[in-house]
Amino acid sequence: MPYTENRYSIDEEINEESSDELDPLSLQLDPETQIIKNVMIVKTLEQILRGANLLQKYHHCLQSGSVADTFGISKAPDGFFVFVMRFYENGDLNQYIKNVNDISWKDKIDLLWGITAGLENIHRYNFYHGNLHGGNIMIEDESISTEGRIADIGINGSVDIPYNNNKLYGVIPYIAPEILLGENQSKEADIYSFGVIMWSLAAEQKPFAERAHDITLAMDICNGVRPKEIENTPKCFSDLMKRCWAFDPKQRPTAIELNEIFSDWITDICDNPAPTGISEEFNDAEERRCGSFQIQKNTSQEIQNKNAFYTSRFFDFSELREKFNNNNDN
Repeated sequence: MPYTENRYSIDEEINEESSDELDPLSLQLDPETQIIKNVMIVKTLEQILRGANLLQKYHHCLQSGSVADTFGISKAPDGFFVFVMRFYENGDLNQYIKNVNDISWKDKIDLLWGITAGLENIHRYNFYHGNLHGGNIMIEDESISTEGRIADIGINGSVDIPYNNNKLYGVIPYIAPEILLGENQSKEADIYSFGVIMWSLAAEQKPFAERAHDITLAMDICNGVRPKEIENTPKCFSDLMKRCWAFDPKQRPTAIELNEIFSDWITDICDNPAPTGISEEFNDAEERRCGSFQIQKNTSQEIQNKNAFYTSRFFDFSELREKFNNNNDN
């Protein structure tokens, strides 16, 4: 796509809780609003050739229906390639949870199924997301269903490219412990982040909202602290969620396995004429959810710590890594 300077501010359309990855400048092409995304800068021929191969893989990756719509690629005068992406009027998952008063278990599973489909597609092309959290799951609200679309898939999220673990970037509650401790980004770390998204939908809250998002929380996560248990959550859901945020990355399910599980759950909940153990678990949970709905809505609106941040930030956790290693050596 040709690059144009015909931009306009969307500050009024994107509030401070929106996806932190959106460039505050965008193009307006009727009838869709398009967001400009900086993805990489290339200067040498080697970088250009490698970038072209990456962009080709990336193009195929973005064709998934569970990934946020991308209209094209352009190159800005400063040398950055940019993606032109759709602006989702319904906002992100954090906004959806805050604004929607009644999210059934069927809708939660449906949303998560779509996210696993997107993750499976990303991982199939040997990419990882590297910064998956509620702020970059965009909501497609159709008349018959609500779907989650994964946005902000970093072009550097290829397992073929060395990861600079000295520059940690993300939202602390969603970052896998091994990444906090300096390991390379990976598909398994995406699965950990997905497990936290599962919790957020089950609880209809942001994770660790009551705590400051600092080195103390990061250390606790490395020591096994996870978001609190949610009452009336189906056991099968809780067990899968805990597998996703296992400390050992090898113990986490793959995106393929997750997609198959959520597909089977949707079939049992919606299409299977005979009751199954899974459908009964979710039906019981839905009855309890409806019975306590008003109480939950009156009491579950968490008071967010002033130092809890749900937009991505850069971190230097070299001190954390040193403390963690020293504690384990003693």
